[in-house]
Amino acid sequence: MLKSSDIRALSVDEMEERLFNFKKELLNMRIELKLGKLEKHHKIGVLKRDIARLLTIIREEKSKETDAAKGAKG
Repeated sequence: MLKSSDIRALSVDEMEERLFNFKKELLNMRIELKLGKLEKHHKIGVLKRDIARLLTIIREEKSKETDAAKGAKG
């Protein structure tokens, strides 16, 4: 499980790369679940929360960048 302070220490590009990897991992877990090979079902929920946490922080960081750009123009 990722902490939001650990995520905020990353750059937006690193966050997006991690997000891509988490989504790929979630897909693999769902496939394993359907095949009956997944032993720890709770990891799907943990991974989904990490993805949501990443998406939220990425959105916040991009919002800060656009607000800063608007402030510099105006």
